[in-house]
Amino acid sequence: MIRCQEQHRAELVAYLSRKIHFNIFLLSDIQLYGFSHPNQQVFRLTNPDGGIRGVCLRYYGNLLLSGETPDRTALHDWVTSGVRTIMGEASLVRRAGEYLGDLGVYQEKRLLALPRSWTGQEEALPVQVATERDVDRLHAFLMTVPGFQALYGEKDMISNRIASGEGVHLYCEDDGKIIAHINSAAQTAGACMLGGLAVAPEYQARGLGTALTSTLCRCMAREGRQPHVFSDCAGEHSLFEALGFREIGKWGVFSVSE
Repeated sequence: MIRCQEQHRAELVAYLSRKIHFNIFLLSDIQLYGFSHPNQQVFRLTNPDGGIRGVCLRYYGNLLLSGETPDRTALHDWVTSGVRTIMGEASLVRRAGEYLGDLGVYQEKRLLALPRSWTGQEEALPVQVATERDVDRLHAFLMTVPGFQALYGEKDMISNRIASGEGVHLYCEDDGKIIAHINSAAQTAGACMLGGLAVAPEYQARGLGTALTSTLCRCMAREGRQPHVFSDCAGEHSLFEALGFREIGKWGVFSVSE
């Protein structure tokens, strides 16, 4: 396993782009943080001829896998040094979970993508594009959504994403109160992930989730980015698939027990 540097960027991007659906986070992190960020390290597994056969990217306590699962010793070393979540194409992470045994829990999600031929229609419901002035209200709303406290707990993360253009946050409001939200997350030149879809309970079943998702998909499509999303519950399946999303594979997550 070889630690990658800036001179490896072009070769890494070419390799990861072959399976772009499963490597959006890897490509986005390399684009954003490169090879000198103190909390990001990129490694490649090589063939005897020096060609890449796998890539591992560590960002803080997260480890992303592509191409091949690292060996048992490497995985245990990473967990010992603070890795708490391992993610990637399901077959790779499932094997990592087998190596790590009862050190954590393995879960799978469906990975859905919207066909590039999708055009969509303009939504009648009003959707707002968030600016830095909306951060406090966005954060307050997201903290009311079960399961979102860990993902969106840092208000500065939302502010930085909006200010830098790293992602787009959309919302609907009623009488000045935010009642629904979605955002783009990791993105590359040709693909992006969507996340953070939530509608306040008293406003559900009114088409807000569909309006937000459709609007963000059109925004991403205009930029040449194919939208992707993880889905693991029946309600989300119905919404995304009704819009045209189709399952393209499984995404694995191994969460290390505390």
